[in-house]
Amino acid sequence: MKKTIIGALAAFALALSSCSESGRFLPTVQGSTYDLLVVGSDSVWNSQAGKVMDSLFGGPMPALPEDEPYFKVIPLRTQFFDATVKPTRNIVFYEVNPSRYTKGSVRYEKDLWARSQALVYITAPDVATLTATVRNNSARMLRYLVDAEEARAVDYYKSYTNRDFSEQIQKKFGVGMLVPTDLNKMRDTTGFMWISNGNMNVNQNLLVFSSPYTKESDFSAEHLVAVQDSFTTQFVPGPSENSFMKRQPLVPLTSEVLKNDNSDYCVEVRGRWHCPKDVMGGPFVSRNYLSADHKSIITAVAFLYAPGNPKRNRLRMLEACAGSLKVKAAKTDSTATK
Repeated sequence: MKKTIIGALAAFALALSSCSESGRFLPTVQGSTYDLLVVGSDSVWNSQAGKVMDSLFGGPMPALPEDEPYFKVIPLRTQFFDATVKPTRNIVFYEVNPSRYTKGSVRYEKDLWARSQALVYITAPDVATLTATVRNNSARMLRYLVDAEEARAVDYYKSYTNRDFSEQIQKKFGVGMLVPTDLNKMRDTTGFMWISNGNMNVNQNLLVFSSPYTKESDFSAEHLVAVQDSFTTQFVPGPSENSFMKRQPLVPLTSEVLKNDNSDYCVEVRGRWHCPKDVMGGPFVSRNYLSADHKSIITAVAFLYAPGNPKRNRLRMLEACAGSLKVKAAKTDSTATK
């Protein structure tokens, strides 16, 4: 009887977790990671507005060695949007209607037909305004959809966490961070940790380290990667003698200030790494967080070596772990720099 009651309570709790805030039951999102359903009329999709949307959402993700798109764009006519596709994980709706709209606008919504679902609505009175609206809101729309995928990945890794390594990160740096269970090898040295799966065919890695914060320019992409190089040249060797990991200078860095609840300030940097005395290389992305006392920068770097294999989804999953790093925010006062 006791086991039956416990089982019933567990099932009830699971059912509650599958409900929206309004109390409706919501299914799990459907579709593959980074699938994006784009819903609207053929006439608009075949216009300049459609070309701009396709190049935005389906354009190449920065710093990957081979072109891979931000999202797999799946166009769908409005009349075919029905109950079978409503739970799709990411959906963008676009509409041109001069009788309904007087200006271009973008609206965001979550969890309408499925849990963790992300939806974007783009509306305008004419095609030219829709095109301008997409261009003007491109960065925010991409970040919204990418953040939704990252949140799903973090939620997944909460059940598949290498708790031993996460605890070691907590003790060493005073921060929380998810580490996947399949990353089971670690190198721990002064102010630096390297965690890897040790698989040289698809080699997945996370680095965690800290550096002093003294001025605003310490958060510039060039400075952050120079600090990263100072650690990797010492502690991340390549396959041949005297080789090591370092930023590939021929590939431009991209950076973005991220808004999140994990710290008072965070900068993301993307680029490519290589081994100057070897042929190894691949993409990296770092998340750089202002510490709770505003005296240091705590950095988590995701990097990948996977020759001949698609890299986007693998890097994105590692990136989600770097993005899970939580710095306890300091109380705001007159001495706070950021």
